Amino acid sequence: MNYKFGDTLPKLVRKSAIQWPEISAQLSRTKSGEYKETNYHDLFENAMDFAGALLDIGVKIESDSLLTTAKNGSRQTSDFFQSEQ
Repeated sequence: MNYKFGDTLPKLVRKSAIQWPEISAQLSRTKSGEYKETNYHDLFENAMDFAGALLDIGVKIESDSLLTTAKNGSRQTSDFFQSEQ
């Protein structure tokens, strides 16, 4: 995958989630000392959920928006996450 200058981290994570949804993106150690894998699809979903929670508690975005929240509470990705595929 060729990345061009100016790609953002959210765009790169989104591209990775599309291209390699089941590939492990990170390992996290649990309290018991074992490691839990998170794939790119779940990493992107977790980031979207976190961004939505920030908006829900009133965090304002001054420039590029991460996502928009519809009146019914469902989330919709904005142009900030969109990229050429």
